Amino acid sequence: MSKKPTQPLPQGWEWRLFSDVVLSISGGGTPSKANPDFYTGDIPWVTVKDLTARIITDSKEKITAEAIEQSASRLIKKGSILLATRMAVGRAAIAGVDVAINQDLKAITPNEDIDSIYLYYCLLSIQSDLDHLASGSTVKGISLETLRDQLIPLPPLPVQRWIADALASVDEWLEVSAEALKVSDALTSKIADNLMEGSENAETCVLNECCTRIKVGIATSTTKHYASESDGIAMILNRSIKSNSIDRNSVEYISKAFDLENHRKRLMAGDVVVTRTGQPGLAAVVPPEMEGWQAFTTLILTPKPKMIHSEYLSEWINSVHGRIFVEQGQAGGAQKNLNAGEIEKMPVRLPDLEQQDSIINAVSESRVYKKILGSEIQQSIRLKNALLHQLLSGSLQPQGGWASVIPAAAP
Repeated sequence: MSKKPTQPLPQGWEWRLFSDVVLSISGGGTPSKANPDFYTGDIPWVTVKDLTARIITDSKEKITAEAIEQSASRLIKKGSILLATRMAVGRAAIAGVDVAINQDLKAITPNEDIDSIYLYYCLLSIQSDLDHLASGSTVKGISLETLRDQLIPLPPLPVQRWIADALASVDEWLEVSAEALKVSDALTSKIADNLMEGSENAETCVLNECCTRIKVGIATSTTKHYASESDGIAMILNRSIKSNSIDRNSVEYISKAFDLENHRKRLMAGDVVVTRTGQPGLAAVVPPEMEGWQAFTTLILTPKPKMIHSEYLSEWINSVHGRIFVEQGQAGGAQKNLNAGEIEKMPVRLPDLEQQDSIINAVSESRVYKKILGSEIQQSIRLKNALLHQLLSGSLQPQGGWASVIPAAAP
């Protein structure tokens, strides 16, 4: 909210400074890393990296009571609002248990004028404003003075609680749906793994026996050959490849002349592209609309259509069987690139084409549910963001108006 709001509020609401609605703002600190015993406790020590959920009940690192006593960190009570004032400025969460925090966070205790959950949603609504106000040459942050000067729309307490409950119900649905999406993702992988493991009468071959080509895409510098989307040829990068999909938003474009120099490496529909770096071993099928694109330093596999379907090969490489092969090649040292000479030795269980079709169809059906659920989650996130601003401005009201959620005064 701006310091000089121009937006009118409903009758009975008022703009209040953040400093007027909080009882305390507490900071934190980092126990000495020189004493590893400090990090052997069971008290969640929350940093910005842990602010990934609405309610925080755990953290990546935990500390002892002694660590709190001998550092600037302190024990923050359950129900406090945690706000990032450095690093990811404006990110907020609610402490679901007693926690400790580091110096990048502040713990906020609201006063009796404001509902704590309502205040949490108010902070979410000004997250981008706080981030915009952040300053600093190395690590950006906001001062307590800046935070205290922020304006908060303050309706009567019953209205605050009604708004908080409405927004929390959307968040609860999103949290349940996110868990369902994780389960769906794991189930889809399990279905693929089990079907491939249970393929009856399946032979096993090595990858180079069921592909007509296994090569690396463009491996020379492309720095001088970039082009605009309208004038260039699309080029897939390693980061473009996900498990069984290609992210069209993370491709680059090269000149047509440079593409012509590398015409032998052009992608064909049905090729399987595999990551060599970053997270080696992720595979996806090249769809017809990407025919003629290029790939930068990825592996390119062209399956023999009379032996193996492209979709089945991609599923196999992404399955537990493919992952084990890739991880065994990485064992014993730092992560390295996955090279053509290595992947061509990958064992592939090879059922007949009809069985491959059955496996592909079963996995595809599972993925359809996952895609629908993912779309519903994204739609709900957009709805929640719209509700957040409409409810906090008072422009969206319950059917009976705001008066309907305020208890009548006793006679």
